[in-house]
Formats: sequence, structure tokens, C-alpha cells
Amino acid sequence: MSIKRWMNIAALRLANNGFGVSSTTHSLLPVFGGRITTPKATHSTKVRQENEQHAQEAPLLIKKAAPLPHLYHLGSAAQDKKAQLISACPKKNDATHSLYDKRVYRQHVMNDAVFTKGSNLHDLDVLCHQIGQAIDNTPGLAGVIVQPELAGVDHLVLSQALSLVFAGQKSPAASAARGLACLRNLNLLEQIRHPTDFQAAIKSNYPSSMQCDGPPRLEDVWKMPESMDGWANEVNSAVEACFNQFQSSGVGNDANVDSDSDSDTASIATAHYDARLSIDTSSGESDITIVAGPQSDADDCKGGTLIPCPAVGDPMFHGVYTDEDYANAWRIAQQLELTPTGFNILKRITVRPATTADLNGSIVRHDDAALHIFLKGSREKMKEVQAKKWNMRIKPDPRSIYQYVNSVRLKEQTLLDKGLLAIQDHLRQSAIAAKDPLLRKNAFALKKNADAWAAYAIRNEIYTDQVMDLAGKPSQFARLEGRTKKLSTWLQRAMKPSSIKKYLKKIFAAQQDKSVFHAFDRLGPSKWEWFRRIDKNGVGFKNSMGGGIGDGRTIKEEMMEPVALALKGMIVNDGASVDKLVRLAILEQQKDPSENIVLPRFRDLPMLTPHGVNRAKKRLGGWLEGGLPKNAEAIALIDHYFKKHNHPMTPQRLVAWAGDLGFRENPYSDIQFNMMSPMLHNHEQNVLSLQDKVFTDWAAAAAKVMQGQNDEKKSRGIDKKNTGHHADYWAGFRQAMVRVMDKQRNKDIDDDGNESTEKAKIVPLEAEWDDDGNFRGIPKIRDLSVKEAAEMFEEAVSRQELGSSFELSSGGLVGFKTGGITETLSAIASGSFLRAKLDVRGERHRCAFINVGTLTNGNEIIMGSVTTKKARGGIGGGFGPGKVSKKLGGGTTIGLATAAEGHYGYDVQQKRAIVFRFPRLETLVGGDKPNNIKLGKLLNKMMQNDPTDPLGSPLKRALQDYGEELSVSWLHSEEFTHRVVGSMVAGAGLSMGGNVGLANGVGVGAEYKEATEDWQEKGGSVRVYKDIRSKTFTANVSGILASIVAAFPEFTAESIKGVLSNGLGEGAVKGILNVANEVFGTGSVQFYRWGKSTRDTWVERDGELRNPAIFRTVTYPNAASFVAAVAEKLDVMAIDKTKKFVASQYHADLNHKMAATPEQQSAQEAERAAAIKREYSELRKHLAEALQNQTMTHAFQEYYEPKKEVVKAMNDYLSLAQQAEKMGDKNAAKAYRDMVDKMKIDDNSWEWSFVTSIDKESDIRLRGLDFIGKYQQIDSINTSTMLDFN
Repeated sequence: MSIKRWMNIAALRLANNGFGVSSTTHSLLPVFGGRITTPKATHSTKVRQENEQHAQEAPLLIKKAAPLPHLYHLGSAAQDKKAQLISACPKKNDATHSLYDKRVYRQHVMNDAVFTKGSNLHDLDVLCHQIGQAIDNTPGLAGVIVQPELAGVDHLVLSQALSLVFAGQKSPAASAARGLACLRNLNLLEQIRHPTDFQAAIKSNYPSSMQCDGPPRLEDVWKMPESMDGWANEVNSAVEACFNQFQSSGVGNDANVDSDSDSDTASIATAHYDARLSIDTSSGESDITIVAGPQSDADDCKGGTLIPCPAVGDPMFHGVYTDEDYANAWRIAQQLELTPTGFNILKRITVRPATTADLNGSIVRHDDAALHIFLKGSREKMKEVQAKKWNMRIKPDPRSIYQYVNSVRLKEQTLLDKGLLAIQDHLRQSAIAAKDPLLRKNAFALKKNADAWAAYAIRNEIYTDQVMDLAGKPSQFARLEGRTKKLSTWLQRAMKPSSIKKYLKKIFAAQQDKSVFHAFDRLGPSKWEWFRRIDKNGVGFKNSMGGGIGDGRTIKEEMMEPVALALKGMIVNDGASVDKLVRLAILEQQKDPSENIVLPRFRDLPMLTPHGVNRAKKRLGGWLEGGLPKNAEAIALIDHYFKKHNHPMTPQRLVAWAGDLGFRENPYSDIQFNMMSPMLHNHEQNVLSLQDKVFTDWAAAAAKVMQGQNDEKKSRGIDKKNTGHHADYWAGFRQAMVRVMDKQRNKDIDDDGNESTEKAKIVPLEAEWDDDGNFRGIPKIRDLSVKEAAEMFEEAVSRQELGSSFELSSGGLVGFKTGGITETLSAIASGSFLRAKLDVRGERHRCAFINVGTLTNGNEIIMGSVTTKKARGGIGGGFGPGKVSKKLGGGTTIGLATAAEGHYGYDVQQKRAIVFRFPRLETLVGGDKPNNIKLGKLLNKMMQNDPTDPLGSPLKRALQDYGEELSVSWLHSEEFTHRVVGSMVAGAGLSMGGNVGLANGVGVGAEYKEATEDWQEKGGSVRVYKDIRSKTFTANVSGILASIVAAFPEFTAESIKGVLSNGLGEGAVKGILNVANEVFGTGSVQFYRWGKSTRDTWVERDGELRNPAIFRTVTYPNAASFVAAVAEKLDVMAIDKTKKFVASQYHADLNHKMAATPEQQSAQEAERAAAIKREYSELRKHLAEALQNQTMTHAFQEYYEPKKEVVKAMNDYLSLAQQAEKMGDKNAAKAYRDMVDKMKIDDNSWEWSFVTSIDKESDIRLRGLDFIGKYQQIDSINTSTMLDFN
């Protein structure tokens, strides 16, 4: 082994354990600022090339890795544990313990102060009946999991919502029952679309046999029993059974909970006693008849079951539903919309239009959002009318709302008026699309109303476009609009020409003249220095080019897809040979999400497993008339070609396949075309018959792509000559090939396909070039027009991938420190030999920032201000410089000194910002490319801020253009940091003639830091909450070059006395300068890092916590600690990933022995084992590569997602907590929120999803005065790239 190789291996092992240069700090004159930078990442693709070997497993991984689980022991103890969904030890006042009882709502209704005041027992029972029937007699929503522990939640949420709506009414129980019954008969969306006679609309949903003008027939009603005693006994018997079930089922006897104590038993007994109903039956007799909801077959009903009004037996009632019932129904709807569980109940209990299997999900999502918008808007409209016209009230139903809104003159329409009218228009369009057999199959193509921005503003909880809201406070719109306009202001500031005034303002008014683009110009662009090009931070403009997601997407979409389309086109045109069909089946199977669940895997596609081959064969059979051939000869031929073509899908193999299909731009001599079977072009042999539908679909797809890529070629000016057969497929293939193969070869290919001698460069932006074609770097903002700068940033954002982000920050700081003063005074007093230091520091940073990134929770732009306050105190001491040698001649003296100090610091950082976010809840990674294109266009428009825009507002323009998908929220985050810092320094000095001297020093330091961050957002259709906890430890080594001016000839007591007696004379000044040792130059290197950071991210859409955007990451700064933490859990991770992402191969039914035959069960067990084995192998490969490719800018993450039942339970508890708070029940609200907090920290609430590798870079520069007082300009750039995830 060569010395160089040995050193590289040693450096890698050190880096794995946190040793290496992770940041550097340097300053020529520290009193005037400095620079802190991380190493520049080496973004190189890790695409596996032909015959390339995988990284060898390090001993650490081999030692720590958990073994692959055996086929018959797939579950582990950790895997089988359930999350804690209810309180394990219920106490007397714990509101969570009875939620498993579906009748808990009866206790609420019978004991609630709202309902018991002004309602007799008959009315209360009617209401209970309506609540129970509404929940129990309606089907649940698709995908909603109802846990036994929370079976009573829906009933309780509905009863509490009714309590909040009908508080203060004369007969609350009766009004609630009638309003609820009316609500259950309404098609809410149709009522908004066409707010006509609601009675006729209700009748139109049902067959004529159920329609009547008056009270229903006598046989349709039932009478209350003469006494309530029997009913009360029935309820208490049910409660008794529930508590017996509670004790016997082990809900309170979890393995981790000691429930054998007397206190726990007493708690359960107490809760049991409290759950029994105390019913006053003194006034329980009633002869009023009420109506039960008749059950009808679904086939006999157009939209649902008619629910007759429960009080129509009252002789004084002369109709089915009154206008007040109708208004109350919408009041209930408004209240239910406020909570996630309530909104799901609302959709369940109301009439929903009949849907078809081919209805596109985008139409359903649009209608759900529209219902939220109307209910929010109508609720706020009622408040607005009441505030502006105190003597006027409007009802919440669509008929009353639109009657008022349509009466408002156009010029007087408010945001709410415009938004409500716009959403009505949109809903009418969605109804047309849902009924059209062609339109309903495709994504909903909305033709936006001219005031669509107002509707989307309502969804984002922006209810006025005035400066002040109804309460007389600054409105949400004004706050968000002000931040939106800041972007163009920052751009204008950066473009101002240089001047002395501008320079002085940068230094002395850095906090007032902030612009994020100052940081771009000062730190970001590339430039030439000393005859070489310096690539500075790059501001994220190149970061996605080095990530595994970008490489994987390139291979899948720009290499595999063209080859697959070319195969389809050739099959359609020339015939379906076995060779071509087998290649296509292999390609399509490799692209299938069940085979490769994440994009980075496409960089290293192994050959299909035997089970993968079987699935590919089934796919091939699905294309053929009559399925796969049955004769032995055909089967053998198909097997032959699968064996021939089933190899790792490397770029070289794809290039070779492309060559067989007509691609002729091969710049690499080592890749031979036609290396595959020559039978590909023999159209007379092995030709099979395609199904007519398959033939038609392939012909249409091939024609469409050929035309589209032909147009793209024309736009790029690509010469068509020498492009070969089926040339139009290859427009982007060549560029993709260069990306995934050329970067490692260190070559470049010119436009003619010839190899260039110049080193390959990736220039993703409009870079500067001189007249000779030489690259001159990315231009500065001040050298561009507004349009050019905006387009440059648009291009940068559009290229991002998941995990890519960049942040620009610029501003100023002010502060003070006392260390230099106290050190000087103590040195003078001790004759400069001993010195003590009391260091008290304070700083305040104020910066503008913009962060653009693609994260799991969305593709987002965050821009605003960040304020950081720092306080630090510490002590230190040292001795020296002492004279250790005699004069060397000419008055020259050598001296030595050492010192040590320690500090404690406390920082508080606050961010206030606007957040523009395109959610990824449905689109995920596949939608990142179009989402980032839209995000780039949005950034472009905000930077230019067109003054001629008819809307006159960049925020309104953003909502109008992208509001259907765009969320706009206000960020308020706080980060708290505690730090302990210690350092030691030793130095030697040389005094020449007693007047001038130089000193050098070397020091070591360490810092331990703990930080927490609470991230909250207000408003927005998609809100994000983050809880971040981190611990880090770093160590550094530093060097000092100091200049000593006007030193004493000798350090004696007499000379010190002279200084003290002379006061502020020349000697005193010289003495202070001497002992202060003013530093001339410093530099430090951070050589060790350790830590762990946990980030929980919770995402709400329209108030509901939503998967898959909720996640937890645990981040490690070095590979060794990451592997040590993860390797022991590889078996559980492999099972979790298989079950979650490859469910079709996991066969969850095996857990219940649901296979039809023993043979099928055996086959499913084998397929499950193979799927788990593959995930296990991929995870081990990821860990091996983490150890093999570690650099000091890398970090590694575990990635978890919460279980579905946990998200459902948290939504339920949060719904109950919100309602309990409104009802004034603080104890119940606290109990519900405590359960949410317990579930968040419960490890059993989470399941494995991915492991990831990320790269982070930063560059920070300080300029200005840093002596006793501190007044500096601060600029920083931070970038992040996800290199890999698996």
C-alpha cells in the first residue's frame, strides 16, 4: 500500500469519527472583522458505472449491523408495540380515559350546562338520538382509521360543537336536534353552487315515496317510554361493560406501565363511578312523539337517507324544516369546520354527491378546499357585517350570504365578498367537470375567476385587504404584503451604484440598509483572483447538480424513459419481437415504484430479482393478446431473453440499448453500439401480437413525445443530421448521459459530441463569458438589470431537488465586551506579568434573510428578518510575558506567556417572516420539478414587482396565479441556545529595542452547545410547526500573530510605578498598548465535531395534521456515530420500509393467514422475505457508502414518519382540546394536549422511512469595528443538498 493511499484511508477514518477541518476562521485585522467558512463540497455524481464495485463494508458496520430477520420471525418486540393512544393510568379528572366508550357523548349532553338549561329530558334524549344516529348510521371516510381506544371521539366532538353553537338559545337541545337533522339532509356543495329553496333541494335527493309536505306517517314515529329509568339503566349497563372491557383488554396494563399498584386500581374505580350517568327523571314523562330516522336501502336512494325532523310530531309545527333550522344547520357546519375531526364528521353526515371510480382526486380536493373557504368566509362575513352595521345580522346559510353579497355595489365589495363569489363560480365548474365522463378522469382544469385571489386569501386566513382589521389592529394582509414588497426593495438597494455614502452606510448603518442581495454580491458570485477562477459559495445554484435525487431523476426520466418510448415506437412501427418486449418489460419494471421506491436508487440499479423477473413477465403478458404464450418453445425463448438482458441498469447499458434503437451521438469509444442481440432488427422472427388498447396507447405516447421533443430540438437549435433512427427521442438523452458519466471522467463534450480538453464545468445559470468564450463567473447583482437578476434566480430555484436549499442573510450587529479593558488594567497593576480577565459581552444582530428550499413539507420561499441577542460572561487569567533570556543584542528580548479562560453564553434568536409554500402532500418527489418551476416564477415576479399589474399587489398576484396550490403564512420562531466555551493559549514574543515587538501564539478551544427551537406559523392553508433539539461539541486550534507597539524597555516595578504616576501621559498610553497585545492576525480551524439533533416537523393542511409531510429527523455530524445508532436497528428498518413502501410484496394478510391455499401462502412468504432482504441490503449499502465517502461537510440522518393511527388520534385530541378551551374547560383541554405531547415523544408513535446523507456549506463575513465596542456588518450564505436517501 502506498503512503498516499494509507494517508487517505487514515484521513477517512478520522473523518468518520468527527476529526477533520469542518470550518476555518481567519482575519488579517480582527479588530475590523473576519471570515468563517466551511470547506467547499466536492459535488460529484455517485452513479454506478459498468463493472464498478460497491464500497466494502467497514469493520464497524459488520460488527454493529443487526442480522437479517428470519422468514418466520419477521416481527420484533419494538415492531409490534402500539403507540399509546389513551392515558395508560386514567385518573378521576382525566378527560381521555372514557373516549373508547361510544356513549360518552350522552354524559356530555345530559350534564352540559348549555343543554340542561332550558331543555327538558325529552329534548335531551332526542338530541342524543340524533347525535348517535348521525355518527353510527353513516359510513366512515375512506382511509380514516377509527381506533377502539377513541371510538367515542366523533360523538363527543359533534356534541361539543352543538353545545358551542346553541349556547344561550331558549331551547338549545331541541334547536340542536332540529338543526342537526336538517344538516344531515343537505348537500352543502350544491347549496353553495345554487342557493335556492332548500326544502325542494332536500326532497330532490330522495325517491317520491319518501317525499311529503307535512309530518310523516304515524307508523314512522316512535314514542318515548313513560319512564327514563329503563334507559338510564341501559346506559349504565353499557358503561359497566365498557369498564370491564377496559380492565380486561389491558388498555391500562401496558408492558411498560406498572398498573398493579393500589393507586391505579383506585383511579380506574373512581373513573368508573364518575362515568355512570346521574339522570334526574322527575320530569321524564312525555307524550310528545318524535321521529326516528328510517333506514332505506342504498339502491332506493339517490344521495343518502332522508332524516325527518325529530320534532315534527309537535302539533304546533306545520312543516318539515324551518328557515331557522336551515340557518342552524349551517351554524353547526361552521363550527365543525374549525377542527379536523369536526370537518371529517361534517363530510360524513351530510349528503355527498355520488362519485365514480374514475373521478380524479384533484376534483375532490378542490371541493373540500372550497367548502373550507365558504365556511370560513361566511363566518367572517357575519362578523364583518355586524362590525360595520351594528344593527344588522345575516344568517350563515348560502341563501342569506349570497343575497347580501350580491346586493353590495361592485366598488364597495370587500375581500370576503369577492372571495365568496369566486368560490361559488369555481364550485360550479367542478360540478360540470365531475359530471363529464371525459373531464372527470383528468386533473381539474380550473378557469380562475378574476377575483380568485380573494377566495384563496380566505383559505389562508386573510380576511381583509385593508391595513387594519375589524379589531383596529394591523391586518394579516398588511403584514404579509409588506414583507412581499421587501424583496423588490432589497433588489433595488443592491443595485445602487457604489459611492462613499453607500460604503459608509454599509459600515455604520448596516442594520438599516439591509438587503439579502448584498450577501450574494459580497460572498456568492464566482470571480477571477490572481489569474485563477475562484468558485465561491455558489448560493445553491449548483447544489442540486451534485445530489443523488437529481442524478436518479436524470437516469429515470431522461435516459430510461426515452429508451422505453423508443422501444414502444419501434414495436408499434416494426413489430413486437420478443427481444424488444423483454427489454421494455425490464425497463418498466425497474421504473415501477414497487421495485425502486426512491429516485436515488436509479443511480445504482441492480438486476431484477427472481421475483422482479416474475413481475416483469406478468407485465409482458398483460400487453399480449391472450397473455403469455403457453407453449414450451415460447416460454424458453422469453426466459432466454430475460437472462440475456437482466443486468444492472448502468448508464453504459442504457447508451448501448439507445444505440440499438437509433441513437448515434456516442462520444465514448469504450461503449459499443449493437452489443445486444442482432435479432432486434429482424422483424420476421419472434413477433407477438399486442392488445389493441396497448398498441393504441403506445402509438399515441410515442407520437406525442416525438413531436414534443422535436419541438424542443428546434428551440435549442440542435442539428438533426447524424442523429440516426428515431432521432426525436434523443433530445435530452445526450445531456443526461454527459451528466451521469462525464463528471467522473473529468471531460467535457462540445455541441458536436466531440471530447473537449477543458475540464468539465457545470454552469447552471446565465454565466458571464468574454469575447474569446472564456468563463468569467456568475455576475453580481449590481451588474444586472432587474429582469436579468430575477431570471437568474428563477433559473436557480427551478433546478432544485428535494433537500436543496440556499439562504442569503445580510444586516448588522452592535455590541460590547470588557475583556480587553480588565486584562489591561490587571496587567498594569501586576507589572504585566500576571493578568486577570473579567469578560462580559452583549450583542444584538438584526438581519434580513431569504431561504429558498425544497423540503419534505413543501417547496418554499421564506423571507423576513431575524434578530439575535447574545449575552456572554466569563473569566480568564494568565501570566507573562516574562523575560526568559538576556538581551540578544540591540535591546532584543524574548518572552513567554500563557492564558486560559472560560465563558457561558445564552442566545435568543427570533425570526419573523412570510412563507410561500407549494405543498408536496400529493405530488411528493415526482412533483418537485413542476413545483420548483412555479416557485422560480413566483420569485421572479416578486423581485420585479410590476407596477402596472392591475391587481396592484404582489401578494394578490401570487394568490391569483398560484393560490389553488399556494399557501401563504406568517412565521414566528424562537431559538434558545446555551453554550459553554473554554480555551487555552500559549505564545512567545520578541521585543526589539524595547519599543516594537512581535508575538505568535497557538491555542486550543472547545465549545459545548445545547439549542432548542420552536417554529410556529399563523394562517396559511398549509401550516408547519417544528420542534428542534440539538447538542453539539466542537474543538478548534488557533494561531495568533500579534503586533506589540511602544513596549517598555524592561518589565520592572519601577517602570510600572512610572506609568501609574504619570497618569495619562505618553508612558501610560505606551504601557496600555503593550500589555493589551493588539492582535494583528488570527486564524483557527475547527478540527473535531460531535453532536445529535432531533427535529419534529408537523404539517397541517386546512387545520388537519397530514401525512406524509409529518416527519422526524435525527441528524449526526459524522458517519461513525450515525452507523453505530442505525446499524443495530437494520432489521426493524427493513421490515418497516417493506411494509410501508412495498405493501404489495409484504402481504400484510399473512399475519392473519388469509392466503387462499398453502401454496399461495408459501409463495407470498417467499416474496415478502425477498422484499425485506432487498431493503435490508439497500440499507447496508447506504451505511457502507456513508463510511466510505465521508467529508467534513456531510451529515447523516434517520428519517421517521408517524403511524397513521397516531396522526388520526392527534387530530382527535387537538379537536377536543380546541373545543374544550372554547367551552372554558381548561382541565380537559390540558388533558387532551398532554396526550398529544405524550404521543409526540413516544418512540412507538413513529416508524422508519429513510436514511439520508446531506451536505451543508456556509460562508460568513464580518466587517467593522470590534474592540471595546462592536459595530459590524454581517453577511452570510448557507446551502444544503441532499446527497442520498434510501
